[in-house]
Amino acid sequence: MSSKQNVSSTNLNALVNIIFSDIPVSEVLEERCYYRAISLERVVTLLKEDTKEFQRLSDTEDDLRVRGVRAYLGDRREYISDERNRFNIFDMLRELCSQILLLENKVVVCEYRQIYEWRKLVQIIGEEIPVTMKHAFHDMIPPGNYKAYREDFSWDYVIRQNNTSLNRMFEKGISEHHFHLWGSAPYGQVSWINLMNHLTDNQYIKYLIEIENKPYTKEKDGFIRMDSLLIMHLQAALIRLYLCCRLSEIKGTHGATYFYLKDRNLNAKKVTEKDMRILLQNPEQLFMWSSEIESNIETLRYSSKEDYVDYAMRYCPYRIQNESEERQILSGERWFIYNNIRDMYQGNPCLTDYERNLFFAYLLIQTRFRSKLVQVNDRVGFDNFQQIQNKKGFFLGDRYSTRLIARMAVRNPLTENEYFRELEARISPADTAEGNRQRILELEKAILISISEDAESLAQLEDVATLLKSELIKKYYYVFHFLKKPDTQQNWLNRATEAELKEISSECRHYRYRKQLEKQAMGIIEFREKYPMLAQRVRGIDACSKEIGCRPENFASVFRILHHHTYTEYGVESCKLPKMGMTFHVGEDFVDVIDGLRAIDEAIHFLNLESGDRLGHALALGVDVKDWCASKNYRISIQCQDYLDNLAWLHHAIRHYQIPNQDAFLRYIEKEFEQQFNYVYRSHMDVKSDEQIMEDAERYYKEHNIICNYRKRTLNFTIEQYYRAWTLRGDHPELYIDGFFREDSVMDQWGYFKVNRDYPVREEVRYIPECSLLYYYYHYNNAVKKAGNAVTEKQLTQMYVNGVQAVQKALQKEVADRTLSIEVNPTSNVKIGTFRSYQKHPIISLYNNRLVHTKEELHACPQIQISINTDDSGVFFTSLENEYAMMARALEQLVDENGDPLFNSLEIREWLNEIRKMGNEQGFKA
Repeated sequence: MSSKQNVSSTNLNALVNIIFSDIPVSEVLEERCYYRAISLERVVTLLKEDTKEFQRLSDTEDDLRVRGVRAYLGDRREYISDERNRFNIFDMLRELCSQILLLENKVVVCEYRQIYEWRKLVQIIGEEIPVTMKHAFHDMIPPGNYKAYREDFSWDYVIRQNNTSLNRMFEKGISEHHFHLWGSAPYGQVSWINLMNHLTDNQYIKYLIEIENKPYTKEKDGFIRMDSLLIMHLQAALIRLYLCCRLSEIKGTHGATYFYLKDRNLNAKKVTEKDMRILLQNPEQLFMWSSEIESNIETLRYSSKEDYVDYAMRYCPYRIQNESEERQILSGERWFIYNNIRDMYQGNPCLTDYERNLFFAYLLIQTRFRSKLVQVNDRVGFDNFQQIQNKKGFFLGDRYSTRLIARMAVRNPLTENEYFRELEARISPADTAEGNRQRILELEKAILISISEDAESLAQLEDVATLLKSELIKKYYYVFHFLKKPDTQQNWLNRATEAELKEISSECRHYRYRKQLEKQAMGIIEFREKYPMLAQRVRGIDACSKEIGCRPENFASVFRILHHHTYTEYGVESCKLPKMGMTFHVGEDFVDVIDGLRAIDEAIHFLNLESGDRLGHALALGVDVKDWCASKNYRISIQCQDYLDNLAWLHHAIRHYQIPNQDAFLRYIEKEFEQQFNYVYRSHMDVKSDEQIMEDAERYYKEHNIICNYRKRTLNFTIEQYYRAWTLRGDHPELYIDGFFREDSVMDQWGYFKVNRDYPVREEVRYIPECSLLYYYYHYNNAVKKAGNAVTEKQLTQMYVNGVQAVQKALQKEVADRTLSIEVNPTSNVKIGTFRSYQKHPIISLYNNRLVHTKEELHACPQIQISINTDDSGVFFTSLENEYAMMARALEQLVDENGDPLFNSLEIREWLNEIRKMGNEQGFKA
């Protein structure tokens, strides 16, 4: 930071964010609040209520910091003068941009050392406003210049940083291998543009009501709530249309445009400030005129020469020849922001003060909508992320927009950055071969062929061989990801009648979901065998979404059969389909660290993960156990079944890994296990029924000449036997529906892979009565399932911390020894995990080569193969380059007990370079 900057970007950022987040839109529209006159007292009050940066300050310190910012801005000559105790929000934003953003070779970049402040800012208001503002002020140098108007508005939607060393490292080649396609485009910006161009779309209205999560009703006076998203949508669209026409009228760009509404005599009347006041402050009138307003928009969108996705695009004076549609779609919105800023600060302003305040209101509404569509809050956990992520398609509109999103997500990074080596795009599979064929073919067309192609000729293009010859297609491929779902039947058990319970007694846990997965798996196999040339584009399988309530066991047989499936078609052009690679989202979100570690172990053993396969996120493997416990106040609430499973798994892990000094903890686990087992299982077991099952088993094995050691005997349910029963969960539950193991007589490909051939290692476990019975009770006894659903609260002790830390370390080593890889997603992990800071990301506890130099430090770390990825870059408004930069900056800020840096820049860069290399090697090969 230069010496003349005596106000910190942190303080400025806090003020800007609080104003954009908390100033009511209604106050601005009713002219009770102006962009240039926000009172100091109001800002201080808002900061005290909401801003984390100021939470530990006294009232006096709050006041002094805010006054310091105001005094600083008031002393700067280039800013608009105003009363000493009032803020101009655009002055604040301008100063913040001057500290955070730079212009290098006509491109706006983030100052590397300010990258965290940049993320705080764009988390709330996005990139479009500050980046466009930076361009506007640069174009007005010297101050007051109003002739050098910008013509090109097609810059990247995620800007870079200016760390030269990192940027040169990227040029050696980077790859992205954890990338959900539909969440990895700027869908927030595209959604906003669609909303500004469609006011009466019934589907949009439905979604607006849904995301607000408030009942859509009229208040007692007959008016609809002013602060409803439905009203704010119309208000923003009205303001945008009015100001676009005003700016066009003033500038005369491509001919002036005007905004008309018809009067009572159906005469077109030009809209004035007076009309705007009436419409913006009267919701019912705004509703009444919404169709007429949209008619004006459509007139601007559809011209004799060109149809515009966004009517504001027509005002952009510069259109790059052969520039792609996805590069241009944001240009209209940027032109709008740019010209409003220019008018505000240039020497001869044309808009009135009221009109400028409308622009402020517009930005406030845009920020409110953005908070509903991308993750801007700081709530912990996957539930919060999923609520945001599920809305990404709400306002993408027709097929044109979805094809546009595919191009923006995949084509843009690959074509604009030659150093981008490989991209793995994850999509959901269809239920049928035809559905998968259509899904992949549509994506390939969208990514490879210009959107402006005639729709009919595009639909007729079926020549897969031609598509596959594209150079671009060699740089990306697809992975089918199954979406995890909770077992809704489990919640229903508590209110089911006896007749209903009897009806579902033959259904295992996740019965319907398992059937759906099998249907999708068959669709994938048929797709590979029926359309092998196109199926080459899909190289792997994954399972994602919320993992709490959906264990890896549900995917076991499906993953095994898909992984082992191969196919070769002989003909003029022979086509060989190899095995698909496996990756699995696991250990990302958990109610107990043990639960997360157990899920990782289940994924490894139940899915039969091999060398070269991957784990997505796997935060439980590296998170600081003590810090995690502290974040939960050393208490957890967990379902009894999960707690029981965790106890048995942890007990075995401590003994299996031969962890010393754990005798007291083992005794504690055994005591807890006995109590929980009695409640969940033993109290619901019937001795006579168990004896009958054992007699049936002996008879069956004898009749079928199956030689095993199964014998009817007095049952002894120990924690060891319970663990062995847990190891059978990689088998399909239908094999145990009679209370004992019966392998299918029809040994087709499904029957073969219903049995986990690799785990447990000792096959005789399946013929131990206690083990097969427990597995049977786990899946088919409704009383056991109801008891297991009950929630218990547990205190986490120091014994717990020590024991779990040791098991975590041992499991890390096992993952490394198996040469499995972990897909790290820094921003996603920080936003979803509990550590809330890039500095606390567990990545260096998994791989620290080049950061440390002694043998002891190197051997203490498992050195697991890892890669850095983005996950859902559209949800988290990031890029692969920024993810590397965020981790580099995080490590630079780590200090030892003396306050000295833990690592120097060269060590960090070498460490990141090793991760870059591993990332390039982790792709699933064709």
